[in-house]
Amino acid sequence: MYLRFVCARVDEDSHRRVGVFQAAYELLTSDAVIESTDREAMRAVLDWFKEHLEAPDRFSRSRKSSAAPKAISWYRQSAHDHVQRMHQLCILLDKYGIATHIIRCDRPGIIVYEDDHQIAAVPFRDTPT
Repeated sequence: MYLRFVCARVDEDSHRRVGVFQAAYELLTSDAVIESTDREAMRAVLDWFKEHLEAPDRFSRSRKSSAAPKAISWYRQSAHDHVQRMHQLCILLDKYGIATHIIRCDRPGIIVYEDDHQIAAVPFRDTPT
């Protein structure tokens, strides 16, 4: 089982729901009024991920660097620390009116990257995104 944390808003370019990381960074750089403790908590969670989550080196099936990125990232259900911190980020986003959802999926698509905590997969036609 794989987990993807998303918001209700659909990205204009990819036509997929915006991921929680993107929403968090957008909130932090917006003009929204955020309590200082929440701002610090959100930054602490994002900093933790910078230290404890590899950035996938591929987002397409092609090995060409010019290939369009089509893969989306999913957490392994076994990545307990990462999933727990994603829940913390979702709670903070929800507090500021950004609805979040968790998508659970057994067939995320063709895997183009994987490590101990996550995968990046080009979704099948019927994969929820």
